[in-house]
Amino acid sequence: MNKKTVWQFTALAFAIAFISWGVCILFGQFGITTEKHYWLYIPYLLGGFAPTIASYIALMRNGEITGFKEWIMNIFTIKKPIRFYLFVIVLNAAYFVPQMIICGTKERNPLFFLIALTPLMLFGGGLEEAGWRYILQPELDKKCGYFLSSVAVSAIWSIWHYPLFLMQGTSQYGTGFLVFSINIIGLTFALGAIRKITGSVFLCVLFHCIHNAGSVAFNIPDTLFGNVVTTALLTAISLAAVLVFEKNRANTDAGNTQIDSMEAAELGGIKQWISLRSANTSNPILLFLHGGPGTAQIAFSRKLQAGLEKDFIVINWDQRGAGRSYSSKLDPKTMRIEQFVSDAEELAESLLRRFKQDKLILVGHSWGSIIGARLAAKRPDLLWAYVGIGQVADMERGEMLSYQFTVSEAKRTGNHKAVQELERIGKPPYAKLKDGGIQRKWLDKFGGQVAGGAILGLIFKSITVRDLGLFGLVRFIQGTAFSLKNLEEQQNRVNLFIDVPEINVPVFFCCGRRDYTVPFELAAEYLDKLRAPQKELVWFEHSAHAPNFEEPDVFREFCVTKLKDCIV
Repeated sequence: MNKKTVWQFTALAFAIAFISWGVCILFGQFGITTEKHYWLYIPYLLGGFAPTIASYIALMRNGEITGFKEWIMNIFTIKKPIRFYLFVIVLNAAYFVPQMIICGTKERNPLFFLIALTPLMLFGGGLEEAGWRYILQPELDKKCGYFLSSVAVSAIWSIWHYPLFLMQGTSQYGTGFLVFSINIIGLTFALGAIRKITGSVFLCVLFHCIHNAGSVAFNIPDTLFGNVVTTALLTAISLAAVLVFEKNRANTDAGNTQIDSMEAAELGGIKQWISLRSANTSNPILLFLHGGPGTAQIAFSRKLQAGLEKDFIVINWDQRGAGRSYSSKLDPKTMRIEQFVSDAEELAESLLRRFKQDKLILVGHSWGSIIGARLAAKRPDLLWAYVGIGQVADMERGEMLSYQFTVSEAKRTGNHKAVQELERIGKPPYAKLKDGGIQRKWLDKFGGQVAGGAILGLIFKSITVRDLGLFGLVRFIQGTAFSLKNLEEQQNRVNLFIDVPEINVPVFFCCGRRDYTVPFELAAEYLDKLRAPQKELVWFEHSAHAPNFEEPDVFREFCVTKLKDCIV
């Protein structure tokens, strides 16, 4: 599911609810409430169904479902093991039993009243799960894990309910929002656990229905102490259940030779770092050469490459002087393009030996495409295919085109400050490294690096703490500065039209339509002139310089459909 679906769902759920309930609150100021004016139930109920409506709209708009029938089937798949239904009952018992012991009940109805009321609660809150647990919580879980996603959703869910506390005629009106919010925390952890362990939206709906029916049937007084104790117990049980589930899944994965590791490798006489991730180590190897120079990507690649791990062994390498491989003791004299090609060759050979494979797929991005193209030309025997992303061709011409595009955009948009700064630094080659940074700053502003965003934003929102490591951000910044200082001049002299006229493996260039960091026109021209047994230009319509990260799902589809065909 793409992030656009998640954002659209959340925005719509709030917009529909707050507008609808806002109408009820407004009329309530004049004494017009649902208690006497039944027509007000229309906006009241519309607000309550906001997550359900928003779910269907967001999923349809983004092509996640084909229609209403599929949506209903995805929510109401009831065929699940009996132990999952028992889990739902246990979690509800963990909520109500302690509450009744601590707070007592105002009025205890017969058990059949709870049973009869439960299906009615489908329209009294249960269908909210078609949004919160179908879309929001599982998608946040993928990004930041069960615990943080539960904390985030509990806050979002509480805020979404807030207008009800201002609306005369509701059960929430005049009660404590703090007590309610504490209660929501435990419920969110429980519902998140149900969704994660069972994979079922319906069981989340069932839990919600039983909970709301039980709240009416048992009529337990709301107290701060009772809710704190219940929330703590429900959260602890849910966390324990998820930990057991994840441990069992990890053991199962281990039997499938899954790999997820960070390792040091001796390359070119120094220690350099690689990350290896895959669902199965019998998958073909996909070796990434990051851009920059110095933009080491181990720290921010996990989330964006997760879709590749089912079909490939995904290898990221922080090159010498970059990221985890940065060291203040590194000799600047070793920072030569030829050395990087040699390091990449040594790494490729060691990976093939380790995984007992004949060849691998090499992916070079931007600066990494210089290393990649040279290695592909030098050692075609190691490769099934070569993929160039933001492929460098002729740096001198490319920098001029990039500068001209940036100036043109500055004038077109009437950005006088940009025009002044760009005219001050003049055309490339730039006199100082800082001047190139100024051009890149405005290029980024005009969408020539990341379409509709900024390159640093893309990087920082994708960073995972466990991959960044202690002091990782400091190393990343130091490595970037060190690499640019020692490699920028060499990079600017590169002309692959002359240096690499032929590659004897299948070649694919992935080009973003908005790429003016390394202008796409030159990549297309280079591929046209390059001699190769098979070559193809793959366009990414909504990307600039990082299509593999800007459109990760499209890139994965390309890898699965095109690259796997190269493996014999």
